Amino acid sequence: MHITWQHIREMAAILEAEVAGHSVDADHAKRVAMALAEQCPAVANTMQRIARRMEMQGEQA
Repeated sequence: MHITWQHIREMAAILEAEVAGHSVDADHAKRVAMALAEQCPAVANTMQRIARRMEMQGEQA
């Protein structure tokens, strides 16, 4: 399956913002993580964990 660099760049920006203490759009982050999980099985477990974490953040908001 084709891996889009757009999703990789988006996820990098999301994670960098989160580490820097900025708020992130949890729903968008979850969608990007799930897209990457589907596109690249090698990182699927990590992206699924990120998606679950973002889902929990969205529920707390």
